[in-house]
Amino acid sequence: QEVELEADGAQRVEFVISSLEPGIRHAEIRITGQDALAVDDRRYLSVEVRSPWLVLVIAPADVNTSSFVELIAPYEYRVAQRAAYDCLVIEPDDLPNHGLDEFAAVVLLDPTPLPATTWEQLDSYVREGGQLALFLGPNAGDSQSFNLPAAKTLLPGSLGRQYRVPGNGVYLAPHSYDHPILRRFRPLASSVPWDEFPVFRFWNIDQLAPDTQSILRYGNNCDALLERAVDKGTVLMMTSPVTEMARPRGRRPWNELAGPDDWPRFMLLNDLMRYLTQHDAGRYNFVTGQQVVLANPIDQAPLRYLLFLPDGETQPVQARNGLLSVKTTESPGTYRLKGERDGPVIKGFSANLSARHSDLRRTDPEYFDQLFGADRY
Repeated sequence: QEVELEADGAQRVEFVISSLEPGIRHAEIRITGQDALAVDDRRYLSVEVRSPWLVLVIAPADVNTSSFVELIAPYEYRVAQRAAYDCLVIEPDDLPNHGLDEFAAVVLLDPTPLPATTWEQLDSYVREGGQLALFLGPNAGDSQSFNLPAAKTLLPGSLGRQYRVPGNGVYLAPHSYDHPILRRFRPLASSVPWDEFPVFRFWNIDQLAPDTQSILRYGNNCDALLERAVDKGTVLMMTSPVTEMARPRGRRPWNELAGPDDWPRFMLLNDLMRYLTQHDAGRYNFVTGQQVVLANPIDQAPLRYLLFLPDGETQPVQARNGLLSVKTTESPGTYRLKGERDGPVIKGFSANLSARHSDLRRTDPEYFDQLFGADRY
C-alpha cells in the first residue's frame, strides 16, 4: 500500500493478508523518495504465521461452556478462520479417552470431583510442559478430591471451605499489574469498574505450595487467581467460576463476572489464555543492540544455523539448551536463519533503530544542568 501523509501527520494503516503458508514472514515499511534523515526511512517487522492453538475445555454438562469459548474464539472469527484458538469441549468422564500432548492448554471449568487417575493424567501433562487453567465453582462439592495426594502435587494449594461474602459481595481488586496477565490493565487501572461485577462466594485456598504466587486478589485480600510452576508447565487456578449464569436454577450465583458489558472479564480471560499458550511462542521484533534469544526445541530443531545479516554477510550460530542466541544486531533490517533437520528449517527476526535515534527535538537546558552542573558546559 502507498499512503500519503501531511506534514507532522499520522495515519493508521491496516494490512489484511490471507493464505500465507505457516512460518516466519517479513515486511518492510519505507518512505518513498528521500528526506533529510535517511537512517529512519525504513522500518522492518517479522511475524509468525501458524495454526490456532488447540485448547481442551473440560466441563460438566451443566456448565455454560459457550460463555467461555465465545470469549476466546468468537463464532465469527471461527467461521472466517481467524480465531486464535481451536477449542474441543468434553465432559470430565471423557478425559481418559484423550491424549493431551497435542493441546497447548487444558481448561477445567467448574469441575466436579475428579478421581486420582485423572489428576495423575493432568500432572503428567503439565510436568512435560503442558499448561492448565482451573476455574473452581460449586461443582467441586466438598473439595475432598481436590485435596488428594495426586492433586496436591499439581494444584497451587489445598481447598479449604467455601467463603460466603455477606451483602453485595466483594470484587476483583488487583494489588499489582506486574504479571503479564494483568499488564494491559495498568493504564486502565483507575477506570476498570470491578465493583460492577461482584463476587458472592469463592473457595478459600489453604497451605499454598512453596512455588505458588498470587496474581489477583479480591477486595478482602483473599486469593482470586493463583499460579504455580510445576516442572516444565504452569497451573493457573481461579477460586470462583467465570461461566456463572445470572440466575442459576435452585441457588444463588457465585458471582456476576459474566454480567452486562463484561469487558473486564473479556480482557482478563483473553490475556490469561494468551499467557498460557503464547508466553513462549517467540518474539520476532527487536531494537538494534539487543541480544536476541529464540526458542529452539531440542527434539524438533537443528543445533546449527547459518545467520544471514542485513548487509548480506553470514555467520554460523550454535543453539544451546533449547535456545538460539544472536548477539550481532547492530544494523537495522531483517535477519534470517537457516538450518537443516530432515529438510530446511527457517527462522528469522527484525531489528530496528530505537526511536530516540531519530528524535531531533532540542534538549532542555535543565537536562544538561542536571548532567554536568549549571555553567559547566
